[in-house]
Amino acid sequence: QLEELLSNDSPEAVNAFETERPILTAAFGERAAEIGTLIRRYRFEDALRVLRASRDQGSGIRDQDRD
Repeated sequence: QLEELLSNDSPEAVNAFETERPILTAAFGERAAEIGTLIRRYRFEDALRVLRASRDQGSGIRDQDRD
């Protein structure tokens, strides 16, 4: 949901981030704080870029663990 809101430059991304913050913090650690700062500053494109990079990086780590 957050990714979609950011993609659409929706101000609802601010509320969605606050709701999803515990999950994002567990998944992305300190990068979640960076995403939150960008969202609160309405820099949705930058927040989306960091969110996707964090997700992709996490996915790569999980894939490596399977090898």
